[in-house]
Amino acid sequence: MLRQIQEFGRIAEGSRIDSSADLTLDQDNFSDLVDFIETNSYKSNFDKAFTIYRKSGRRFIQVKNYVGLVETTKGLVLEILPKIYDSENSNNINDCKKTLIKMLRVSYGRKSLATNYANLKAYDNMPIFEEFINSYINETELLLNLGLSMEYQPVEERLPMIRGKLLTSTNLISHVYLKNNFECRYDEFNANYSPNKLIKSTLILLRNLTKLERTRIRLIQLLESFNDIDVSLNYAKDFEYCKARLSKSLKYKSLLKWSEAYLNKKSFMIFHGNTISRALLYPMEKLFEDYIAYLFRKYTNGYTIKTQEKKYYILNQKANIEDKEYSINRFLLKPDMVINNGIAIIDTKWKLIEASNFNNKDKNISEADIYQMHAYGRKYSSAIGQSCKLVMLYPMWPKFTSKLPQFTYGDNITLDIIPFSLLTDPQSEVNKVVQLLA
Repeated sequence: MLRQIQEFGRIAEGSRIDSSADLTLDQDNFSDLVDFIETNSYKSNFDKAFTIYRKSGRRFIQVKNYVGLVETTKGLVLEILPKIYDSENSNNINDCKKTLIKMLRVSYGRKSLATNYANLKAYDNMPIFEEFINSYINETELLLNLGLSMEYQPVEERLPMIRGKLLTSTNLISHVYLKNNFECRYDEFNANYSPNKLIKSTLILLRNLTKLERTRIRLIQLLESFNDIDVSLNYAKDFEYCKARLSKSLKYKSLLKWSEAYLNKKSFMIFHGNTISRALLYPMEKLFEDYIAYLFRKYTNGYTIKTQEKKYYILNQKANIEDKEYSINRFLLKPDMVINNGIAIIDTKWKLIEASNFNNKDKNISEADIYQMHAYGRKYSSAIGQSCKLVMLYPMWPKFTSKLPQFTYGDNITLDIIPFSLLTDPQSEVNKVVQLLA
């Protein structure tokens, strides 16, 4: 049973529909979700994903700013989608789901597939987890087309003639019985090493997890190409080997990242529970930040983009009262994106603001964010010797569709607050911002 809800939506318990809730679940499915939430309540930041409360004798679950899916052992698949679509329009729901998948791929390194809409259309009604399995299959097929990497591997084998190094101690014992055989150790150039072992192990895991027969068949066919490769017997050891030896291998990078997520049950937040078969949940503000940074790197030719730059501090302090030098740095600045060493600063904010209600602090830009941008502007303007342009990007939704009139902090430091659409052509959205930087 596939059910969908928006980020920040509410789930009510029982058979009676509650008009104030976005979704109503029967008691069994609701209790399974409650058990999952309570089991993971000790984890840090979990309160940012869900809260449970009771109102008028009825239990509710408040979904917060984590998106993804939760699948119970009883077959409920709950997809939590970003709050950028009209819940009454099924087409918008599908578009939003595709957008979420693109953003997740970018955060996990699948940039080559991030804008492949043709590939996504086949999965409109497919749970997100099944879509990810198919994407892993697609990327493994690309790897096989390029060819599996190979490496010299030590092999110990009994041979009728000496090859490589003769294992003296072993031969002293066995030679009495097998006089014409020699225990040898030699190096063989083959694909049976860590990265390929991890991929084979992942394919076997996904074969057991998928609930779609056509996907299972594809996985079985893929595994035939790995017949001569062993499974990984030590995930941690094999991943450490890959990080040390394949850190710059582009063809393995994203596959191994997702293998680690699947095999070690890792995501941005790791969950478990007796009533849950899988849970993949991600903080939406982090997805938005990563996705926007990726788009700007891709579509801003001639600009240098640095993310989370740690170059300047707000304050410098003397070590003691008598000192003349301000040698101690205080309060590090970490803007989301720095353009061309500071001619512009872009910060992403995952919050739904209302252009017509700008003065309402509960539904709009926080004063803390405005002060933060002021600190960026002052520090970078001083450092580069010219006025820094500031931009804040918020998600576009029906109540915020065009940029606000420009603000200034004085001294020619300007601030533009712009809606960024996640449902339209990303290059045109980036170009709108770039035009302000010229």
